[in-house]
Amino acid sequence: MKGYQPNTKPLSYDDNKPTDEEKASRILASFSSLENERSSWDSRYKSLVEYILPERGFFNGDTVNNGARTDEKRLETSQTKAAKVCAAGMHSGLTSPSRIWFEMKLSDKETAKLDEVKAWLEDSKNRILSVLSGSNFYPMMHNQYLEVCVFGTSVFLIEEDDETVIRCKTLTVGEYFLNNDARGKVNTMYRKIKMQPRQIVERFPDTAPEQIKVLCKNTTIQWLDVIHAIEPRKQKDREPNKIDGKNKRFSSTYVLNFGDKPILEEDGFDEMPVCCSRWEVSGSGIYGVSPGMDALPNIKSVQKMRENGFSAVELEAKPPMNVSSGLKNQSFGQFGLSPGHANFVDTNSIQPQISPTYQARSNLAPLDVWLQDYNKQIGESFYNDVFQVLANLDKGMTATEVSERVAEKLLQLGPVIERMGTEMHQPAIERIFNIMVRRGMIMPAPESIQGTNWSIEIVSLLTQAQQSSNISTLQQFLTFVGGMAQLKPEVIDKVNFDAITDKVSELMSISSNIVHDEKYASGLREQRAQAEQAAQAQAQGAAMMMQGAQAAKNLAGADMSTDNALTSMLGREQKEEQGTQ
Repeated sequence: MKGYQPNTKPLSYDDNKPTDEEKASRILASFSSLENERSSWDSRYKSLVEYILPERGFFNGDTVNNGARTDEKRLETSQTKAAKVCAAGMHSGLTSPSRIWFEMKLSDKETAKLDEVKAWLEDSKNRILSVLSGSNFYPMMHNQYLEVCVFGTSVFLIEEDDETVIRCKTLTVGEYFLNNDARGKVNTMYRKIKMQPRQIVERFPDTAPEQIKVLCKNTTIQWLDVIHAIEPRKQKDREPNKIDGKNKRFSSTYVLNFGDKPILEEDGFDEMPVCCSRWEVSGSGIYGVSPGMDALPNIKSVQKMRENGFSAVELEAKPPMNVSSGLKNQSFGQFGLSPGHANFVDTNSIQPQISPTYQARSNLAPLDVWLQDYNKQIGESFYNDVFQVLANLDKGMTATEVSERVAEKLLQLGPVIERMGTEMHQPAIERIFNIMVRRGMIMPAPESIQGTNWSIEIVSLLTQAQQSSNISTLQQFLTFVGGMAQLKPEVIDKVNFDAITDKVSELMSISSNIVHDEKYASGLREQRAQAEQAAQAQAQGAAMMMQGAQAAKNLAGADMSTDNALTSMLGREQKEEQGTQ
């Protein structure tokens, strides 16, 4: 018997790599844990679906292609309209397709002033905007805002597409499960996808198991669960020097939750393809809270008041009736309470045989007042008043006037707008930019900014409305200085008008091509000063020439026959010359 021989072969990457069975088991276990973690939110989500957006939401137990509506609790739709106004306002105020809503900025302000750098940033921005317009980005963004306004959380998936460069999808509430990293940023997204066997074979032809191919022969439609997991790939599970999908920073794995639970596909992304935005997050929470949640008590009250109002109207129109017992056994063909029906009764009796038990007289005016007040509160919860005022920006109202009218509401929206930027807009633009770079659709960056950090700055309508308060402060300052200058003109020397111009252009998000940099402006001023000096010198020379010409004319016309100052001067000069001789 040979003794034990230790394996001296160095441990390789493949030796540490988990098997497919281990990967699938871990993903399904993680999915179960995330599903349990989110379960406490489901009842609230379902209430929001029933009362506000009955066409949204997909929860465990729901069937695919279920056309049965879930809006039995909605007796009016004002809350749905309020939510859609909020989503449309966020869309037009933050990512309007008709406006430039973001700028590419460098952290190094001096380098950003270089002409070649400004040209590259402007060109890259325009290329990104062109891709956004040519894809389904903007329609999906509206869905994203609707989800986040009502449910507090939205999930936006950006994938590559050979025809339109990018293809976007907004997942609805209930079908995704999230987790955060140590900084509170969502970096893990699991979702459950319902697929038919033939769809599985079409989508994963090389990895679909034989039992699924057999199920394709059945004529009955059957839905199976496929778990899609997107999460950071552990360092030990990847080789960074390789560029294939199994070694990218984020893994994308499809696991069939049926039979032997095989892995259908294992791929990856260079950056997180999912943008998860939350309206507001409480503490270290994963899922956000929303205006829809704030408005839900009022929404339920409105539905209850509508129900009571309908009951009052129905009670007045169809009151309960007292009917003589002699008519009890008559069939509906002989006796009824429907309009126009003839009932034969004994008119000679002391008491009529049919009479109302209680004749209601409904006064719904107070109820209408209450409904209007509650609906107004619901609209304010969804910031409808802010977005209606912002709509007037296109009708001649300035951003300053808008800010004065809804300053308090804009302050409330400030954290939301900032969160949308950091969790949705900036990651989305960075993801699209990287896709375009890999496809050779972005011009090479100048050498002066190689290795320099750049960022996305949101310059949307809502952002400008918030910044208008700063512009108003500068206007008030200049008005004050102007008044002081009437008493002491030299006070103007204290004002740096170039700095004010740069600051206002920054607050108003004016393109860098419109405002000249300091070097160019200095050159223009130097040329202007030289031109003014040349013009002044030319004017002085012309004046001296005119004076000389006039003097010569006066001298030529002088009277030499009389004794005057000129003849005396000439006589003295002649005598001095003779004495010298």
